[in-house]
Amino acid sequence: MTNTPIRPDDPRWRHAVVAPSDMPGAAWRLRTETPLDAYRYVGALDREQFDAGDRLRTLWERAGRRPRVTGDIEGLDRGQPEMTDAQAEAWSRYVDATRALKPVERSVVIAVCCHAVGAERWASVHEVVVHLGLVRLKAALELLVRHWGLRGGRRKGKKLRE
Repeated sequence: MTNTPIRPDDPRWRHAVVAPSDMPGAAWRLRTETPLDAYRYVGALDREQFDAGDRLRTLWERAGRRPRVTGDIEGLDRGQPEMTDAQAEAWSRYVDATRALKPVERSVVIAVCCHAVGAERWASVHEVVVHLGLVRLKAALELLVRHWGLRGGRRKGKKLRE
């Protein structure tokens, strides 16, 4: 959790769990930064589910990915350099983990963990009853927990290097 000052017009506000700030000039203090953080903070996810989602997000970011800001323009040379070995390894591990999920589960976990879209927003876009967004997210994260062996026993995936 951070002590970042935040105001209601900040785009992070919609996913944030905030508290009154003791910092001069700041009305609020940011307690979470992503929907995954917020779900963990309010107790909707257990430690292992949060760790699985955070691991997936970390792999995605290490592979050099970022949420899209604009639509994909086909045929446009973006001038992106080739992946480094570390990025290629992270991407391979990310793809391996997402293949352990069914398509719907993959969709919600990528939206929440990688694109910082709330499960409720994902559900409304996919015309699913809103409360089922979180239910599907938890089921998907549980599959990732099993995939990586985070609840004891043998780990299937490689440990992330810090």
